[in-house]
This record gives sequence, C-alpha cells and structure tokens, in this order.
Amino acid sequence: MDLDFKSNKYELFDDWHQNKTKQAFTQKLQQQAQIEKNTPATIIIA
Repeated sequence: MDLDFKSNKYELFDDWHQNKTKQAFTQKLQQQAQIEKNTPATIIIA
C-alpha cells in the first residue's frame, strides 16, 4: 500500500470512525518507524 494521504483524505481525516484505510496506514507507519528506529543514523560532514 502506498501512503497516499491526498487520495485517502476522506478516510483518514474526515471519517471519524475506524476504517480499513486508517488501520492500513497505521500499520505501515508503525512498520516504517520500527525500521527507522533500528537503522543507525548516518552523519555526513562536508
């Protein structure tokens, strides 16, 4: 699933109920956050 906030605006922000789009976005964002948390930061000094 692509995290396209623009085309999923209604399901994410205007629909106050839990729905499949919100669940999918939440899962994908949590996965991405876990990946980034476990990836060491790279500092580039130019």
